Formats: sequence, C-alpha cells, structure tokens
Amino acid sequence: MCVLDLQPTLGVQVAARLADAAHPVLVLPRWPYAEAILPTDELLAILIAEASALPSSRRLPNALFVLDSERSRAIPFREPGDHRADNRFPPASFELPDLATLRARDIRRIHHFSHA
Repeated sequence: MCVLDLQPTLGVQVAARLADAAHPVLVLPRWPYAEAILPTDELLAILIAEASALPSSRRLPNALFVLDSERSRAIPFREPGDHRADNRFPPASFELPDLATLRARDIRRIHHFSHA
C-alpha cells in the first residue's frame, strides 16, 4: 500500500498514472465551496480530466491512497468580515484501512510519501 500525502492535484495525477498497478483511493474531503479557504476549481478540473484516462476496473493487489497535504495548512490572520468557509478536514479514521483490514488483504508494507 502506498500513501501519497501531497498537494491534491499532484496526488490525483500521480494516482491516475499508477492506476494500472494500484487502485487509487482518493481521501480528499475538501468541500467544494465557492468562498472557501482552500480552492477547489483546479482540483475538480484535474479529477474530471484524469477520470477519462483511468483503466477499466479490475482487482489489483495494491492500493494507492491520496491525501490532501494542504488540509493542515495554517490560515493567516483573517480580517473581520472574511466569511470564507474553512474547508480543511483531516481524514477520518474510517476513511483509511485499519491494521486488521490490511493484514486480511495481505498488505505487509506501507510507503508514505509527503511533500511539506
């Protein structure tokens, strides 16, 4: 199993390129709201563009989880009247497999890649 904790558009692009070898699992709980802290337009465009290049569904032995590294980005001081929604969310525990699930799927190693 591989975990990509990257800027989400890069993570989606990498996952799409590796989709022949590993199931891409996107854990990107970035709410697509027009007035939000984290933008969503570019991410939505990449998701749509990459979806057409994905291979047909079949069972693969590997999984590739994509996380949003910007979910913990600090917000600079917000001026009074800044009504942007805070759409940064950490992944919930139920969104990632637990140890029992990993062992049941014979996953023995986890590779974590992140970019600060």
